[in-house]
Amino acid sequence: MPFNDLPKGAIGPLALPLSVEGIADSDTQGHVPRNILINGTRIVIPYWSQPEEKDQLLIFIVRDGIETTLYDITYPNPLNVPFLYFDLTPQHLATDGVVFLYYMIWKGSGGNDDPSPKRQLTIDHTPLLTLPEPVFAHATLWGYLN
Repeated sequence: MPFNDLPKGAIGPLALPLSVEGIADSDTQGHVPRNILINGTRIVIPYWSQPEEKDQLLIFIVRDGIETTLYDITYPNPLNVPFLYFDLTPQHLATDGVVFLYYMIWKGSGGNDDPSPKRQLTIDHTPLLTLPEPVFAHATLWGYLN
């Protein structure tokens, strides 16, 4: 897309935001539910417009300021799909804390990168507090206290 064709007022990344299955996009803190911590989930990336041959997709996770590449995939031919799915395993979510996910597209394996907005995930493995049901010694069979 030529620079002159950009919408007026377009600032920041041009790549669409990614989402994580099972975590609401409206949850800006990205609290990861317990079932996802145990079973994992998938990262959903909307397929970009105007695909070219040899487009390269890189998915990153940032933890404590350290950036790690989760996926580095080159697509030799353009695809005809609305979304791309990638596994986010329990091993990726093993350490408590705040992580950020984002992706970058290199058009035709060259040119300017196009990073997506960062998606925050809050990982907390603290066990849920479960209390035993209260028992009242002088309650009736139906649970009433006299």
